[in-house]
Amino acid sequence: QPSYSVWLEPRAAHARAIARFIERVRARVDGAPAFAPHVTVIGAFDAREGDARDAFERFVDDAATPRDAFALDDVGDEATTLGATRHRCAYRRFRKDARVMATLEGAKRAHGTRVPTAEAYEPHLSLAYGVDDAMAREWIREEADAYFREEGLSRGIVVSAISLWETDVEDDSCASWRRVATRELRDAKV
Repeated sequence: QPSYSVWLEPRAAHARAIARFIERVRARVDGAPAFAPHVTVIGAFDAREGDARDAFERFVDDAATPRDAFALDDVGDEATTLGATRHRCAYRRFRKDARVMATLEGAKRAHGTRVPTAEAYEPHLSLAYGVDDAMAREWIREEADAYFREEGLSRGIVVSAISLWETDVEDDSCASWRRVATRELRDAKV
């Protein structure tokens, strides 16, 4: 049975800049895959595609789920963080503001127990997957901090879509990952 994830996707200009950084990491670090820029709402969960789509539609139609594009503000100087797991080895953290938490609540109503608790949820933008080498992860952190400043993204990003992806976590290349459904958010002045 496939696994699916629900993501917040950055505005096109932000997504292109982030994708360039992910590609820079992939080119420099052996085994680091390319993947679409995103902030995870719900990580990989097993479901039949029809069930995943139905839950996604309930989620994006939920009154709590934002309809307008919104800003995600990063947490400041320590925004780029290094972790110890394959899918969270290098990432940027964002604040838990009202819109992010409303999105999480909408997801909880549609997807139930698959959604992390408000206390456990940490909105983040993955920058690399599968980088085990500590020196390479530190290089990613230093490069990300400088790159995000240069690109004008050091304060955060704008979310312009919510999407459902098929994400086979056994596929280390991420090549099989595919977007299944998307809800574009209305453009807002953010």
